[in-house]
Amino acid sequence: ILTAADGNRFAAYAAQPAQPPSASVLIYPDIRGLHQFYKDLALRFAEIGIAAVALDYFGRTAGLTARDDAF
Repeated sequence: ILTAADGNRFAAYAAQPAQPPSASVLIYPDIRGLHQFYKDLALRFAEIGIAAVALDYFGRTAGLTARDDAF
């Protein structure tokens, strides 16, 4: 959970490579939020040496709860 300066909270998922990262990437998910696909994507980046964070930027209006495919 990340907290913005205005107090809003956002769900996030971070994946760090085993060695110091060669680069970093921010992943913006679709309306489903931190769906497993985006967590897996972050892990794939970490596997090749890139630090990754998936940030559910829809959290400001959709909240922190998980959203299924029907959302």
